[in-house]
Amino acid sequence: MIHGWHRTDIYVKSKLLWCMTLMADYFYATSRLLVGALLRDPRRCCEMTVRSMIRFGQLNETADQILKVP
Repeated sequence: MIHGWHRTDIYVKSKLLWCMTLMADYFYATSRLLVGALLRDPRRCCEMTVRSMIRFGQLNETADQILKVP
C-alpha cells in the first residue's frame, strides 16, 4: 500500500524490483540487528534487536505471500 492506494497486480508486474527491495530491506534489518547487539545501553540494545526481529518476520510474511510461485 502506498498512500492508501492498493493495486493488486503491482507485485506481479515487477517481481525483480520487489526482490531487490526485499533484499535491501533484509540487509537494513540485519545491520540494525548487528548494531543493536553491539550497543552498551541494554534498553536500546533490546529495542533495536526486537524491532529488527519483528521486521524479519514481516519481510518473511511478505515474501511468502507475494513471491510464491503458483
